[in-house]
Amino acid sequence: MTIRQDALSVKQINGTAAADLAIVQNQIIENIERSAISVMLKNQNLSGNPQSGSVETKRFRNSASAAYGTARTAAAGVDVREEKVVIYLDQDREIVEEIEHKDVVAYGVADMLSRRSRNHSGSMIRELDRAFFSTAVTGGTLFTATTGATTLKMRIDEALVALQTVSNNFVDGVELEDIRLVLSVAGHSLLKNEIIALESSHITTADGAVGLYAGVPVYVTNRLPSGTQAILMVRDSVAQPVLFEEYKVEEIPLSKAVGVSLFYAYGTKVVTPELVLHLAV
Repeated sequence: MTIRQDALSVKQINGTAAADLAIVQNQIIENIERSAISVMLKNQNLSGNPQSGSVETKRFRNSASAAYGTARTAAAGVDVREEKVVIYLDQDREIVEEIEHKDVVAYGVADMLSRRSRNHSGSMIRELDRAFFSTAVTGGTLFTATTGATTLKMRIDEALVALQTVSNNFVDGVELEDIRLVLSVAGHSLLKNEIIALESSHITTADGAVGLYAGVPVYVTNRLPSGTQAILMVRDSVAQPVLFEEYKVEEIPLSKAVGVSLFYAYGTKVVTPELVLHLAV
């Protein structure tokens, strides 16, 4: 869930329309949604208003069949049981920069922000990805392979079997197509000969994955926590709602410089701990 709060009105600030700033901000959001691995993996099935400070998702228990006539005899069906998971947007962040007057005159605020937007989005992508994977590790399950699994490939194979056969009140096995493998740079180096490269026409359908391992889309990142070599997870297992405020531009008191600020908040939480397996180095 990624939301930008709309401006209440369009104002001219130092000759720059607030609507133009909104365009630049949308570019940042688009860059994040296109490039952040966390966005490709996170839970999007959230409800509630992020501006209230929290959103929620629900896990529904598995249905079970009964003999024909059971509901008629009881004059009622079985209640749908659910577990509510609340995600708090508890990380308040900001990007505040000053633009010198000569640059404002030469380029205009909107153009300067457009030039800075790639840097801003890059900073946010790194932060959101690191928070996402850090939470996945701390809130997920450390997988311990058998003593006979001495290579990364063998350990991942065992973890893949374990993930596919998870069974509890909410899960009755996991389909291979729902699993994602995230490797550290070092882990990818060890496993790269086992990864099947994707055809260029399939890359977009695989959510930007670099290839397939045993039919599972593979992602590579340098943002896994230290000591983590790989994460096997079911897509949607981790939630990370993000809320953007509108860009603000104002003159710096007693100065010719202009201040631009972007405030945003986010929260990260593991929704299904048993469906996130991480492997240590």
